[in-house]
Amino acid sequence: MFNVNHALFWLSLSVICATNIPFNVKAAEHKDEVYSTTFFDQYSPLTALDMVNQLPGFTLIETDDDIRGFTTGAGNVLIDGRRPTTKSGGINETLSRISAAQVAYIEILRGASGSSDAAGQAVVANVVKLKQGAAKHWKLAFEKTGNGELSPSTEWVLSNHIKGWDSAFKFNAISQKSPRDANISTYGPTMELLSYQQETRPSTLNDIFISGDSKKQFNQHTFSINARVGWSQFVTDTERLSYTQPQQNQIINRYQNDRDSQFYTGELGLEWQKILAPHWQWRILNINNVQNWFVNSFSFDKPPNEDIKNATRLRFDEHRSEHVLRNVFSRTGGEQGMLKQQEYGLEVAFSTLESWLTLERQDLLTPQLTNKRYSQAKEIRGEAFANLNWQWQKLVLDTGIAAEYSQLNVTGDNSDEQSLFFFKPSLALAYNSDKNRQYRISLRRSVGQLDFSDFAASADLVNDREISGNPRLRPETKTKATLAFDQRFAEKGAFSIALYYEWRQHVLEHIILPSGDYALGNAGKAEVKGITSSLNLPLHQWVKGAQIAFQANFIDSTFIDPVTNRNRQLTELTTPDITVDFRQDINQHHIFWGISYQDYQRRKEFYVNEYSHFHTYGRWHVYVEGIVFNDLKIRVDISNIGDDETKWQRKLYHPSRHDALQQLQVTQRHRDPTVNISFSQTF
Repeated sequence: MFNVNHALFWLSLSVICATNIPFNVKAAEHKDEVYSTTFFDQYSPLTALDMVNQLPGFTLIETDDDIRGFTTGAGNVLIDGRRPTTKSGGINETLSRISAAQVAYIEILRGASGSSDAAGQAVVANVVKLKQGAAKHWKLAFEKTGNGELSPSTEWVLSNHIKGWDSAFKFNAISQKSPRDANISTYGPTMELLSYQQETRPSTLNDIFISGDSKKQFNQHTFSINARVGWSQFVTDTERLSYTQPQQNQIINRYQNDRDSQFYTGELGLEWQKILAPHWQWRILNINNVQNWFVNSFSFDKPPNEDIKNATRLRFDEHRSEHVLRNVFSRTGGEQGMLKQQEYGLEVAFSTLESWLTLERQDLLTPQLTNKRYSQAKEIRGEAFANLNWQWQKLVLDTGIAAEYSQLNVTGDNSDEQSLFFFKPSLALAYNSDKNRQYRISLRRSVGQLDFSDFAASADLVNDREISGNPRLRPETKTKATLAFDQRFAEKGAFSIALYYEWRQHVLEHIILPSGDYALGNAGKAEVKGITSSLNLPLHQWVKGAQIAFQANFIDSTFIDPVTNRNRQLTELTTPDITVDFRQDINQHHIFWGISYQDYQRRKEFYVNEYSHFHTYGRWHVYVEGIVFNDLKIRVDISNIGDDETKWQRKLYHPSRHDALQQLQVTQRHRDPTVNISFSQTF
């Protein structure tokens, strides 16, 4: 729920600061929001990602994997006017492969873009690359955790022109230690203390990824390739020691869980472009993505001086693939009157998933019990779309329409077959009162992406949670209305605020299936409302080279719970999301430093027989960066200052939340501050 006073305080602070800016300060060094490379020199950027992150008032939005199709859910960054032909790694991965030395300029496009490459985004950054040039950069970092362990990471990027191909390659690897401690108190229905546990959970994340892209012009043709392969492993070793009371030394039980989660992924993206006639272009895109994921988990309980009381072993395997083919005809410019851009296309996608789950249980009284689950899901989907962009004086109108049809087939332990059709119109109107001020209103219908994993059964041994698969899942649909305002001032000043309202249907929440199993399912309608605001405020008149940035997001929802038949908010909505970042650039010494603060956050989760409430506390982050020996960059970050604390209240009911409370678990999680030092260089 909204904390009204909290929201009003932060939004009022932003508005007061924005409306009291002395607008007679020096004009920006960019024109029509085109930022040349000289604008970024003071930040000593290594990559295009560093440059995008310094755009005044701009927040990078990744590709939304929760929205179906390549033509929707686009992020708000383009490369040479196009969205990269990739889904794995997202736009961050692509931008990190572009050296800052290869960027010609970055332009900000406001209002309707007229292209599905940035569908639904009102503010878009277009990174324009130089036609020639080569660059290399490397980065080496070490992070020290609270227990003294070191976590190394490295990154190497090579950009060059190879026999006419504009190419970039990246290698990155990390081995990150992340220890966490917790105290867990369990209470009965009348709040009597049942047990007290101390938990330690060291974890290690290992990643190795290689990615690259290459592009070449052949007369009227352009061909580009984008590829990424990698391996990731997340290992945890959870131990819980149980006591009858806090501050006691007598252990009554020891719980141990070892979990090893790994996945291998590979992606290949291809794009071909051809100039058909003046102002007309034909594009064909193809994306192929495969991923193999497996989990091994083993848990046991062992009282002191006794044999293992019970044990559970879990093995989970998942193989998924997606193949997308997109065909687009577009026209830009020419004598079209108010119609400035038009685009017509067809997208076809084929997705598959196979999932195996094996649970083996054994205790002192019963022999070994084995439960095996299998599920396979296939979907073939087709979508036709059209986007038109109109301009008349200071008004920009973006209209879009799409129709989607798909066949979804689920087999295995549970079987089902569905035919789905969706109609997805969109409308966005922008009014540019001058080059620094814009008003926007938009209405857009979108369809959520189904996670095929939800068709299959899953289990969580640490939290003692099992969820059945549901073959009758269908995508969630959303109609979103937005009213927004943007104001630019001075060289780095920017203020924006947006109000939105969403009407959602077929929302995905945990329900009771007709079989009596608990699973994720389509649970009805919901309404969501939110406010998002940002302010980038230069402080040069008071503190040389300083600026401060605010970001505040608040969200609320209304939904009738299918288990209790009561009104509640949707699962996993995190609110508020508030950050404040102060930064000062001391250019004459090639040093900058800053301090940021992230306010508390709250998130709720609703299962059939469980309600969880997470509350994180505010934490600080300090950083300083400098250039030595002319081109070697050294940066030091101290994170989680004030400690990273999370309070988790978990209420357990039997058999469902409609019935009486059985247990309350209160968990206080804690992470120590971390120190990270990195060395990087471009040459």
